[in-house]
Amino acid sequence: MGKPQKYLSQTEIGEITKNIGWGDRRKIAVLISRGQFPEPDAIIGKIKGWNQSTVKVWLKEHGLDL
Repeated sequence: MGKPQKYLSQTEIGEITKNIGWGDRRKIAVLISRGQFPEPDAIIGKIKGWNQSTVKVWLKEHGLDL
């Protein structure tokens, strides 16, 4: 059996963007609600999750880098 996949939550993505001086969880929530953030890689119940690679690509496309 392989290693379990780790998905980032909206809160974790908000912390990442906050740490690079770009925004916070609320900004990510707005982008998600407007359809301006990538579709989640996983949904468990009501919880959405994104692969770190998905977030990195999206940030890079918007001129940001981890």
